[in-house]
Amino acid sequence: MLNPSAGAGVCHDFGGLRIRSAFRLPGLALRDERQDARSADIDISLSAAPLPIGRHLYQYLGRYRLAFAACGDDWLFRHSDEIGVTIAASGRALQCHCPDAARLPLLAEIITRRVLPRISALHGRMPMHAATLGDGQGATMLLGSSGAGKSTMTAALARHLGWDIFSDDMSILGDERPHMVFPTVRGVSVWQQSQRALGLPAEDCQPLQNYEGKVWYGPAPAAALRPQPLEAVILLSFDDSRENIDCRRLSGPHVLVKVSSALVAFNPCDRDAIAALIARARQMIAEVPIYGLAYPRDYRVLPDVVDTIRSIRADALGELV
Repeated sequence: MLNPSAGAGVCHDFGGLRIRSAFRLPGLALRDERQDARSADIDISLSAAPLPIGRHLYQYLGRYRLAFAACGDDWLFRHSDEIGVTIAASGRALQCHCPDAARLPLLAEIITRRVLPRISALHGRMPMHAATLGDGQGATMLLGSSGAGKSTMTAALARHLGWDIFSDDMSILGDERPHMVFPTVRGVSVWQQSQRALGLPAEDCQPLQNYEGKVWYGPAPAAALRPQPLEAVILLSFDDSRENIDCRRLSGPHVLVKVSSALVAFNPCDRDAIAALIARARQMIAEVPIYGLAYPRDYRVLPDVVDTIRSIRADALGELV
């Protein structure tokens, strides 16, 4: 069984959780441990021991090809025969296995983008496959299937409205009233054609090692990001059959279906945990306005989409006030 340690390391913030890691995690804000006497919520160590096998439970799709397994009282995310992460049942300790130092950046990326969001569920958070931005007073969440334009719209809103990026792929919510959104990764990965179309400054973009044709857009926030109340959820979709933008307020059971499809469970085989997440999503829907926004797949309409989202934010703010 893994136990949390209090060893030295790099201190980060992820989803309102204090992370102490033996190595730097990309895209996460650093914490000054001297100003925070509390122990870390999650300790991440690097082990030379072989990666355990575990009992296979689930195979994820996607570029990382992660497998999820039970490993005694602990859990295991496996990327390959040698690279993976063992997780204590409490979610407070991670042991990383990566015998090839050249592949440690890949493992760090997997931890940041896939493992930590799921572990946050063990700490009472509600992770969702969504992008979120904050404007200093409240947060707006963008939902949509893969390829619906979440990343491009995130970059556009950050570029043209100056909103701060809280997450580009995995959003972390709490159950506070109102629901609070916690910052995670401070940037967004976009295709190079999106970089050109949006006019993203070269000094704010850098190539991504493991994403050919993509760049990481990470404009520095004006100040340290703090949790903000979720004030609007927008379901994005492309509709190439239309020339204009279609925006409408949504309600009804189908909204819960769409929002629930974005929920991220730590254990995808734990039906009780998934049911609890859906119940929490139902409560969120009852308190936060949900909008549908469909637009043609054309960079030329993006300024109008940005203006529409700005109007949605103002409309939601007026309603919640």
